[in-house]
Amino acid sequence: MAGRKTVELRRRFPVAAPNGALAYIYSSSPVKAMVGTASIRDVLKLPVEQIWTEFESTAFIERPHFEKYSDGLDHGFAVVFDEVKAFSRPLPLSELREKFGFKPPQSFLYAKNDLRKALQYEPAIVSH
Repeated sequence: MAGRKTVELRRRFPVAAPNGALAYIYSSSPVKAMVGTASIRDVLKLPVEQIWTEFESTAFIERPHFEKYSDGLDHGFAVVFDEVKAFSRPLPLSELREKFGFKPPQSFLYAKNDLRKALQYEPAIVSH
């Protein structure tokens, strides 16, 4: 959320995701909460070595972890973000489950309409 990481690396991702689409950022353990949003600037399907060459400094993953994550792949995906915004407070997994039936994704998922609507007005919905 500090803005240093500007790309998310994925084994698979819908390359047709439109530029400008809103991505909700879920932070896994130990935080376990929805923490903000980012605008998708681009989705690139590239050879694994090219992904490392182009994004090693902005993906914030160490080479051994990247190699393990991308093992067996010829191509991977780089999701490039703009306009990262933190929520006024993290929305805990317990609340997401209770109100929206949310299950944390292994990779990505499309947000249900009711969750998107609630998060659109984040300060009113998730403030103290």
